[in-house]
Parts: sequence; C-alpha cells; structure tokens
Amino acid sequence: MIFQTLWGHRYPILDGPATALLLSLLILAPHGMRTIHGGMITGGSFLVFLSLSGFMRSIEKLFTDNVIGVIFILIAVTLFPYVSSIVIGLRPGFPSGEPG
Repeated sequence: MIFQTLWGHRYPILDGPATALLLSLLILAPHGMRTIHGGMITGGSFLVFLSLSGFMRSIEKLFTDNVIGVIFILIAVTLFPYVSSIVIGLRPGFPSGEPG
C-alpha cells in the first residue's frame, strides 16, 4: 500500500486496482484455474511488453484522474450483476436472499 501511495495510483486508502482484480477473479473462478492463470500470464506479458517498449510513457498522460475515476465506475457497473447475488445472499435454498 505504501508503494501504491507513493508511486502507484497515489490514493492512500483506495486500492481500486486490487479490488477490480479480486472481483474479476471471483467471476472467473467457475471457469477454473487454467483460465485465471492464462489470463494473468497474458495480461502480465502484455504489460511487460508495453513497459519495455516505452509505449507506456507516451500514453501515460492520457490517464488523468477523471479517466481513471470513470474506469472504476464502469468496472463497478459492469460487475454489479455478478456480485449483487453474492451481496444479498441468493443461494439455491434461499431464492429471496439469505436472512441475516
């Protein structure tokens, strides 16, 4: 969190990228570990390529605070249908939600 605050997204309390990754992993979990590992390897390789090629420096100025904020909102809205049933406790035995 210290590295994120000083050199990363610079939000000391909000760890948005980690939350987006966690929710993505929850959604991909039913597809198995091979899908998750393949996606992580592909995404990580792509980021390494972008960093080593120097292309990230040229597009870095496009990612302003407003752009990143909108991306976080879009991630939340996109993941809402998948997460809402978990949040309200829908399960096969409780079609209206699990009582508190």
